[in-house]
Amino acid sequence: MSRFLSALALLVGLSGSAWAQSYIYTPPTSTPGVGTVTSITAGEGVDLDGTCGSGSTTTTGTLSSCTNINPQTGTTYTVLATDCGKQITLSNASAVAVTLPQAGSGGDFAAGCKIGFTNLGAGAVTITPTTSTIDGLAARVLQQYGGVNVISNGTNYVSTGVAPAVGADGIIDQDQIPTATTVIKGGVKASTCVSMSGASLTVSTNCRTASITMIIDGGGSAITTGVKGYIEVPFSCTISQVTMLADQSGSIVVDIWKDTYANYPPTDADSITASAVPTISAATKSQDGTITGWTTGITAGDILGFNVDSASTVTLVTVSLTCVKT
Repeated sequence: MSRFLSALALLVGLSGSAWAQSYIYTPPTSTPGVGTVTSITAGEGVDLDGTCGSGSTTTTGTLSSCTNINPQTGTTYTVLATDCGKQITLSNASAVAVTLPQAGSGGDFAAGCKIGFTNLGAGAVTITPTTSTIDGLAARVLQQYGGVNVISNGTNYVSTGVAPAVGADGIIDQDQIPTATTVIKGGVKASTCVSMSGASLTVSTNCRTASITMIIDGGGSAITTGVKGYIEVPFSCTISQVTMLADQSGSIVVDIWKDTYANYPPTDADSITASAVPTISAATKSQDGTITGWTTGITAGDILGFNVDSASTVTLVTVSLTCVKT
């Protein structure tokens, strides 16, 4: 028994010694993170005294967020490295050209450099980077009251917080949108029908093309002569082509008359076809894109009348006017 206790005591003593050596802690000779701040100097975006100044404090002060304004009233301006963190306002009645140095050039305009631009003037502001791009574009244009924040990624610039200029017609200026073929009007996005230059909106001819159609039906018999019907056109347009499609080979001549709703009905004296009256001659179809001598303009609300001058064999014909809305 005594031998067992002696062995146990020896084991505890050795183990206790080993544990003690494993958890030895030596305190540092100095206390890290302890010291005295002797001065704080305000940089861009930091304010010490509520004036957005660049002063310093050696006693007490309050740190708060601040944006320094760099007001420019000329027609040209080259952005400085010290403009990082600032809001540049531009105000001139004439166009303003802003040059933005290459991102990361000379160690300036490094990744994270953010510069705000706001156009307060009537003249458009064009921001053009040297070598670099903005959102993949060679330049960005701001109309009056338009604004954008431009941020360097070290190679190029990206924009954020866009505040586009919106005209009285509710159209967002296309120059505020990275994709040059996309505009927004009334909440509807179109990518192929519209284009813009400044405040001018242009809808492509293809998206303004409409068809005015009259179907003349002989009820299974050859079509007879005379007035066959009237159509009110609810939009203004310019006629560019006339197409006739018959149910079978034959001949037919259809004159078209036009007058205002107030003067309804139009008569032969109101013909718009001159000597180029729509005609199918011993065929099933005809098409005229020249329409020589025609009165091609139609005003919204005008009434068109369709009169068969002559016909043979044809029992059904469609007369279609292609027009471009104006």
